Amino acid sequence: MVYLVKYNYFQFTKDRSEWTGSQLVFEISKKDDQTEICFRHEGLVPELECYEICSKAWSQYVGESLLSLITTGKGQPITKEEDTNLKIVRQLEEKQQ
Repeated sequence: MVYLVKYNYFQFTKDRSEWTGSQLVFEISKKDDQTEICFRHEGLVPELECYEICSKAWSQYVGESLLSLITTGKGQPITKEEDTNLKIVRQLEEKQQ
């Protein structure tokens, strides 16, 4: 399954459209008697300003929340109050000032 990012708007990067044109790819396959899900964000490269923040966020969303949803039936959605990405962004902004 592939999602094409047609439009995005970040408030925390100079280029607010860094993801535009990138693809979110989920490969779902059978491995032995289990289902395997592989995820990659094509176009999210280290040269992008958002790379570090987005990589950490994807690790949480896919590696923790989605895994929890699949294995326990309850994901770990991030509320605005708990938004770790926002916390990271604020820390980076403070360092830049």
